[in-house]
Amino acid sequence: MLPSPRFRSHADWPMRPLGLAAAVSAAFCLPAPGAAQDGRSPAPAAVTLGELSVEGERRVQSLLDTATSVTIITKPELERRITPGRTLFQDIENVPNTTPLGASEVPAIRGIQSSGAGGLPSNILQGTLPRAPLIVDEIVRPTTLAVSNFLTTYDVERVEVLRGPQSTLRGRNAIAGAFIVNTGDPVPVAEAGARAGFAFDRFGPAFTLAGLANVPLVPDVLAARLVVEQEGSPDPRSMIEVPQGVDPGRLLEARATRVRGKLLYTPDGPGSDLSVKLLADYQSGTVPQTRNVVAGPDVIGQPFRARLIPYARGGYQRVFDAQAGAFGADTIYRLPGEAGQLRAITSYVFDHLDSARFQTDATRFRLREEIFNQDVLYTFGTVGTGLSGLVGLNVNERWQDAAAIGLTRSIGRTSAQALFADLRYALTPDLDLLFGGRLNRNDDARTQTLTPRRLTTAAGTDEVVFLPKIGASYRIDPVQTVAVTAREGYNPGGGSINLFTGNPYTFRSETVWTFETTYRRVLPDNRFVLGVTGFYNLHDNPQLYLQRDPANRFSLEVVNLPAGVSYGAEFEVSARVAEDLDLRAGLGLLRTEITEGLPTNPNLRGNRFGRDPAVTPSAGFVWRVSPTLAFDANVLYVSSYFSDLTNLFVEKAGNYALVDLGVTATLAEGVTCRAFVRNLTDEVGFTRRIGAGTAADLTPPRTVGLLMQARF
Repeated sequence: MLPSPRFRSHADWPMRPLGLAAAVSAAFCLPAPGAAQDGRSPAPAAVTLGELSVEGERRVQSLLDTATSVTIITKPELERRITPGRTLFQDIENVPNTTPLGASEVPAIRGIQSSGAGGLPSNILQGTLPRAPLIVDEIVRPTTLAVSNFLTTYDVERVEVLRGPQSTLRGRNAIAGAFIVNTGDPVPVAEAGARAGFAFDRFGPAFTLAGLANVPLVPDVLAARLVVEQEGSPDPRSMIEVPQGVDPGRLLEARATRVRGKLLYTPDGPGSDLSVKLLADYQSGTVPQTRNVVAGPDVIGQPFRARLIPYARGGYQRVFDAQAGAFGADTIYRLPGEAGQLRAITSYVFDHLDSARFQTDATRFRLREEIFNQDVLYTFGTVGTGLSGLVGLNVNERWQDAAAIGLTRSIGRTSAQALFADLRYALTPDLDLLFGGRLNRNDDARTQTLTPRRLTTAAGTDEVVFLPKIGASYRIDPVQTVAVTAREGYNPGGGSINLFTGNPYTFRSETVWTFETTYRRVLPDNRFVLGVTGFYNLHDNPQLYLQRDPANRFSLEVVNLPAGVSYGAEFEVSARVAEDLDLRAGLGLLRTEITEGLPTNPNLRGNRFGRDPAVTPSAGFVWRVSPTLAFDANVLYVSSYFSDLTNLFVEKAGNYALVDLGVTATLAEGVTCRAFVRNLTDEVGFTRRIGAGTAADLTPPRTVGLLMQARF
């Protein structure tokens, strides 16, 4: 039976599925409690509240019935990771095979730069798309700067990180994966909440203030929810060469104000066949572009660990004024009987970035981006009984006007239309055939002007692709499944101008074929959760950002490598080993390789993609000493990796470990106080090195903090 459109429960799943299979290999063969003895498993039941479920594949389904590699981060885990001054992406750094790249970047997934071929610069200058979309409440957000988009964890119910291409369900550019965020929905009871937190490192204090109010306007029919936040934090670095009488504080400080409102209408009460949810989200603030980037000895004569940048040279002082908004309507109608469910999701978002007037860097940017998206989904059937799944239609329009003032201006419009399906058919009570795909048309038109030379070029693509998906899922017993899938991911191409040479160029679409095998074991009450995924990727024409002239950063281009491969595994486990003790662990293994170099640079063959640490283990625990006191700890190690495909030794990063500790006390019903320390050992790790090693992005320094939360 399909879940009815109703007010979302605020019950929390007790644990997050993380894992290290080597430590629990014996669990593979343990008999499941209550398993059928005739060799056949009972048909799986519909997902119920409290069961570990996945929502990122556009319908609620059990983790056991999900064939995709996914990490689910629940509300309790998120609340243990909250650090004033850090973004959501920094709070989920434990996910296997995701590489933290700093406060101004999106984590790489399996060695693929999630924010696009060149991150924010290629987004502004070449119009590239992010490869792992950020989707909040089913609304796709532009993945640009932290302050200009939704990167908060307040009143967030869960985060899901999907690894590997999600193009079938999430669109043309979800070639690396997707970040799915669900915030709190209105509920039919009055409630309120508040949060106040402070964090301190040697560069100054960061703060967060937030509050929420939930009001049932019409009992069981209409409810509203409002969230307001204010945040501020200094960069973890100092500025040198500052002219006398000048206060550099604004160059090194981020501030953001966020307001989010939701309205939920269920005309027949909580069990209504019809629900309509409206959302409005607005954010504004100021943020430095490169928050953790510091200059090195080749520039300032001092080591990276000093965390210094010069006042007016080196290109480290860009600051943006930012505004962003999202508006959406999510309508669900449950058809009579067992006919299924219709869902329509309409959204409009905008993102505006302008270089702040007080920045000292000479290059000034302006970005205007708008996205309209319409999805219509039909979900039907029950897993394990005949045909089930979803089919959908999508229309997407993206407008972009981006300029580096005095250098270039790019105006583009991208239109996409798609028909997609994700289906499963029960061949037997235990064996399901998985199949589907996406028929996608992408029409991109872009005009770019090179201002100094008054040179204008136009580029466009009109491409129709079919992205198939096929696989099978086998239920070993009621608590164990294994699945195999093969699917294709896609990211469209485009065109631009080399700002150094003035030559126009185009880059082709990139695709990847992914082959995955997943194994999952989930015991009742989620007291033990194990997930194992092995994957092999064949990359065709991968897009990469390449500096044509090593001495000039303006010579950067988006280029297509002919081919590459990547392969590895993800292990995640969580276990409640005692009533007062939860353990978890995770491990990512990854290998990437360029199998064919560029005609102009064949020596790239054999290089690694970059941003691809071979090993990313993590582990942690939560120990509830008493009903009102709990301790937690976390350790993460990131092995060494190169910062990009050139594999320069001076741009090697990684090989660092981060240790975090925390204690949470319940002071009264609904009132908690949390004290924490992040990066206990004050490890100075390189997350990225750029400019032939002249600059680097560092892990945040040791940070201690206090966080108070209350719910009424």
